[in-house]
Amino acid sequence: MAFAEKLVAVRRTHNLTQDQLAEKLYVTRQAVSRWERGEVTPGIDMMKLIAAVTGEPLAHLLEMPEHYCESCGMYLTPDDCGTDATGQKTDHYCKWCYDRGGYTYETTMEAMIEDCAPRLAKNTGMTLNEAVSLMGAVLPQLERWRAVRENEQHYGAEARERYGNEAVDAMNERILDMDPATWND
Repeated sequence: MAFAEKLVAVRRTHNLTQDQLAEKLYVTRQAVSRWERGEVTPGIDMMKLIAAVTGEPLAHLLEMPEHYCESCGMYLTPDDCGTDATGQKTDHYCKWCYDRGGYTYETTMEAMIEDCAPRLAKNTGMTLNEAVSLMGAVLPQLERWRAVRENEQHYGAEARERYGNEAVDAMNERILDMDPATWND
């Protein structure tokens, strides 16, 4: 489903008119109408605002493929798939991020964005700032990064007050480096 169709569906699900959505987004009704007709597509920052206003995950608004890496967000083709602990291909991770049931390298989400955004910009024609902004919005929703984000939202302030930033940051790093099997155990 194209962005235009998704936007119409999301707006109707929330029982919003074009005028009401436009007001929430600080744009004109005509802008919303043009997006819904597919004449233009809003920039990534506006898409992030649409996602925030409607509560719709950004990945659902974007024309994301069915399979993408749950670590870096790269679109997956059959040749790009990583492998699980048994050596079988998985459609959850790319081979550059995940191999034999484990992450191929330790990284932070910020380092992942810094590493991948220039390639995303080059391959899609978007600016580097747009690529950074897009990855900054999408990566926190991916499996590898979601647990740390949710823990920080729910318990971060309390844990940091009790144990200190250094201890919490170290634990977050341990969580990020866990393979899915260890996490599930």
